[in-house]
Amino acid sequence: MDCELDKLYVPAVLQRQDFSVRRGLTASAQSVAAHREYAAQPYGVALSEIQQCVILGDPGGGKSTLAQRFCLDGLRIREQNSNARLYVKVEVRRLSLELSGDAFGNLLRFVAKEIARQCNLHFHESEWLEIVQHLLFFGRMVIVFDGVDEIVSAAKRRDAISSMKQFANRFLQNTFIFTCRRTDFIVTPILGVEIFHLRQFSSAETRAYFRSASRWVFEKTDEDIDREQDQFIQQAQRHAEEFVRNPLLLALIVWIYSVGQRIPDNRIELYAECSDLLFRRWDSLKAIDPEIPDPHWLFQLVTELARHLYLISPEVEQPNQEWLRSRVLEFFRNVYEIDTEHRAQAAADRFVSHLIGRSWILQREVREYLSSATAHSWSIFMQGGLMTHSTV
Repeated sequence: MDCELDKLYVPAVLQRQDFSVRRGLTASAQSVAAHREYAAQPYGVALSEIQQCVILGDPGGGKSTLAQRFCLDGLRIREQNSNARLYVKVEVRRLSLELSGDAFGNLLRFVAKEIARQCNLHFHESEWLEIVQHLLFFGRMVIVFDGVDEIVSAAKRRDAISSMKQFANRFLQNTFIFTCRRTDFIVTPILGVEIFHLRQFSSAETRAYFRSASRWVFEKTDEDIDREQDQFIQQAQRHAEEFVRNPLLLALIVWIYSVGQRIPDNRIELYAECSDLLFRRWDSLKAIDPEIPDPHWLFQLVTELARHLYLISPEVEQPNQEWLRSRVLEFFRNVYEIDTEHRAQAAADRFVSHLIGRSWILQREVREYLSSATAHSWSIFMQGGLMTHSTV
């Protein structure tokens, strides 16, 4: 079974984590890592004996690609052994549209339809339901619920998690894996599962991806790759070190380098490209509506945030999530005239949730970009990063 994914995929590395979910400290659940360290493992080893787990990672960190590769590995095993388990990847965003009413029945039906769709076979409901129920009853399935975080509403996400967990607990002989952004998991944790963190790329993995992309995407010879590799790594470490550890952004940096034979040393342009990819293009490709406020107010809001960021003294104040929300809430209280507090709270929650999901935005280098950008650069950032059709 040949697949294009094999040419570019750099095997993911997972690290188990312990969490204690404590309620009542804040409005949302807080997740606190225990003081125990686990060794990082290749994904195949880490997931080999797991019954239920969640894989946490950053936006663009490779969660969906890992889910796809993991299922591909399983299907290759089944190709050689018809008695092996059946692997299927389920997109939670699409699943959530069909969970109303009889959640269990609708989930079972969706899984059956998804298997038929992925096999390019016609869906005869009664036949497929019988097959899936048989496989689940005898513990012959591995289901990956991919993209729990792509349900933007925390309330809807919580309901979907409840339905998926009830389904998983009804068929304990099978394996169920969830993928989610770390920040959304903290707000709506999945209880009673093992927790893995998807590790960012190391230097060796960055180098491996550059070589495979250069060969298979840009069709360069091994001699050209050997000649350019060290130069790319040096420029990446100098101009984009905070980005190349993220697989999605690394792909963008490799593309920029391969087209122009250099990584721009203009950090504002580089940040604008990365923000455009993570904030707008990535969500639009996945049909995710972030539901953040009107673009007119966003421009003024981010300009105001930039002023605060510029004036921050690291010794006195750190721009964390609480800091960000307080500034955003203060801004929207001055914007709305009717039902002020409710609308300001809702707008602040949406904005902060969208932004914190891309948590690198509060790193020092990106604050440098936000606080020093010219009016023209702000326009680029806003158009590429935060503008949407949504209104409050």
